[in-house]
Amino acid sequence: MSLILVTSKLEKDKYNYQSNLVDNKLVEYLKQNNHDILIMPNYIPSKNLFKKIKFSKIILTGGGDIFSKNFKEKKRIYVENFLISYAIKNDIPLLGICRGMQQICKYFKIKISKVKNHVKKNHEIYYKEKKIVRNSFHNFGIYKSDINSKFEILGVAEDNTVELIKLKRKKIYGMMWHPERQSYKNFQTDLKKINF
Repeated sequence: MSLILVTSKLEKDKYNYQSNLVDNKLVEYLKQNNHDILIMPNYIPSKNLFKKIKFSKIILTGGGDIFSKNFKEKKRIYVENFLISYAIKNDIPLLGICRGMQQICKYFKIKISKVKNHVKKNHEIYYKEKKIVRNSFHNFGIYKSDINSKFEILGVAEDNTVELIKLKRKKIYGMMWHPERQSYKNFQTDLKKINF
């Protein structure tokens, strides 16, 4: 049994902001594959927590806008930058899903551009000389020409936007599609492909 740290969204309800919002299909998938999950609220806990609890993996979840000036997004960006740094320093595998991949790119100062025809679509991705069809729910993306030499490009869409990346010499991945919004079989296949 491994422990995976999963980031969460901060949303406002009728009375207050609620943290710990995570797609339930992601939680169910991880539980079914013998993982315990710790949902990270949008604040940095004391360093003692990270000394006491050892995570096997970290997932930066999707949903939200990394360019928002809203304080809730700023808090989330601060937490996710901390986790990217922590994962690199401690050799912990990390996966950024959609917005999470954008956050990884932002952390490494890679240009993120407005893209068209990537919302509520299925499209072809060229992955290791094979074609796969996956979902797309993003207004912002990263063009192949903007990826720096620190990363390997593993998957590209027809419009030359990058769909899957890996930081060289580290198990830090970014995936622009949402594996939790597709079939269980594809979810399993996608995470196995990157050995996550």
